[in-house]
Amino acid sequence: MSTFDSGRRRLLAGIALVSLLAWPARGQATPDCVKSATVGDWEAVGYDDFWTVSRNLPEDFTITVFDTFTTIGGGDLSKQDQRYTMEGTPVAAFAVSVDGEDVVLATAAGFDNFSGSDHSAIVTAFIAGKAATFTISLDNGSRISLGFSLNGFTRAVYTAKALSDQMARLAASEKCEPLDADCFFTAAACGAVGLADDCWELETLRRFRDRTLVRMPHGPADIAEYDRSAPAIIAAIAGMPGARRRLLALYWTCILPCCVLARLGADRACRSLYAWHFARLKHLIANQPARL
Repeated sequence: MSTFDSGRRRLLAGIALVSLLAWPARGQATPDCVKSATVGDWEAVGYDDFWTVSRNLPEDFTITVFDTFTTIGGGDLSKQDQRYTMEGTPVAAFAVSVDGEDVVLATAAGFDNFSGSDHSAIVTAFIAGKAATFTISLDNGSRISLGFSLNGFTRAVYTAKALSDQMARLAASEKCEPLDADCFFTAAACGAVGLADDCWELETLRRFRDRTLVRMPHGPADIAEYDRSAPAIIAAIAGMPGARRRLLALYWTCILPCCVLARLGADRACRSLYAWHFARLKHLIANQPARL
């Protein structure tokens, strides 16, 4: 992943600024259909059509419980060529236990996230339990165990569901703008500027994702990581002071410059700039106290 120095970022931001100076003024944006609340160590987030509950784990990992699946990521866990590794060592298996009892065991070959009956078992055990452990077993025989308290989890789930119900009512009355599920990151930044879902920026980056990035080395893995992490990142930003200012900065320094690069055919530069901003925001959110 390339690191963009401040000079390059200023240059790209300048391109974006010049490009937009001639555009007509935009009206006040409709707020997005997302609302978050902190419940102890958990972050409850409600969208108009789903909810999430998440918290930090040791070693810079994060667990996120969605309404239909559970995912754990971050730390040094990565996925290349459909295989998970930890600092270069292949992962053999994942396991979740609550109060010392195994809840879910999964081989690395088939693991993407815990869904279906595994997800239901995790949520049920988390509600009834006091402490959980996520264990990563490596091919070399070593194990990484990430223990965390379940205190506040049940209340966080009820809070997230209530927030989701509230957002659904606002969406039904057109008082908030539902986020495009497949483009959270870009849609949130464009929404802060006042752009519609069919704006040039969103269409350009969707086309880049679907026609170009998916064919690049490890492109599908990048898309999968984006899909897993973007909703939680945007939800966390929404709960921060100056959220709109952060999203506007993201638009000027990332989204619009990436669109220009994509249209110019600078595919690797577009991917690198987008990935750099995405990684920076993941790091920022991971280090927010009492948040993701």
